[in-house]
Amino acid sequence: MGGGPPLSGPPGVPQLPPQMFTTAAQLLDLTDKKLMVVLRDGRKLLGVLRSWDQFGNLVLQDTVERLFVHNLYADVERGLFLVRGENVSLLGEIVSQTSPPNEDCVYVEDME
Repeated sequence: MGGGPPLSGPPGVPQLPPQMFTTAAQLLDLTDKKLMVVLRDGRKLLGVLRSWDQFGNLVLQDTVERLFVHNLYADVERGLFLVRGENVSLLGEIVSQTSPPNEDCVYVEDME
C-alpha cells in the first residue's frame, strides 16, 4: 500500500505520523526565538518566547504589539507578556527584521 514504514495502531485504522500532532511540546524548538503571535481578537504580538507549559500558555519577553491601519503600522512596547494558550490563533518564528512590505512605520499618535 504505502511506501513508508507502517504506523502502529489497530489494524484498519489510519494513523497520522507523529509530526502531524500539534502539541505544546513542539514549542521546544521555538524557545528563545523571536516569534509573532496572532491572538483570537486579532492582536499581533512580537516577542522572544521564554517559557511555555502543557496548555500552550506562553511567556514572551521584550514584547511589542504591532498595530496596522491602512498602509501604516506602529509598534507599542508591552514588555513581559503572558498569553493564555486558548487565545493563540497562529504563531511563527520571525526570521528577518525587515518591515512589512508596502507598510510605513509611524508613531502610534500619528495613526489617526
